[in-house]
Amino acid sequence: MSAEITYNATLTNSGLRTSFGTGSKSIDQTTKRKVSNTQAVGTTHEALVMGEVATARWAYFENKDLANYVEVGTDSAGSFIAFLRLDAGQYVIVPLATNAPYAKANTAALDLLYEIHAA
Repeated sequence: MSAEITYNATLTNSGLRTSFGTGSKSIDQTTKRKVSNTQAVGTTHEALVMGEVATARWAYFENKDLANYVEVGTDSAGSFIAFLRLDAGQYVIVPLATNAPYAKANTAALDLLYEIHAA
């Protein structure tokens, strides 16, 4: 099977009168696996539960908090390296370059909703 995953992207800034969009993009998925979870994330970085997804590729992250931001990143020798910041209520779809994503809340624990699809 091909083109199992499809995403749409548009970014508009009315203040600058610019709009960027790629339309729709379809991607083949080799391994039919995904993990969907809402994880309580604290202020110390912690691994996201990956279930049976061994080779991550596409991810949706949504910060469910109303006030605080959350960062998503990786762990390198015990240090957290953020590659995403989601303010309260923000969400994003991204291709992942790690099979072991971590998350860290800013000021107080919060819920991070995510769905990660295998490559």
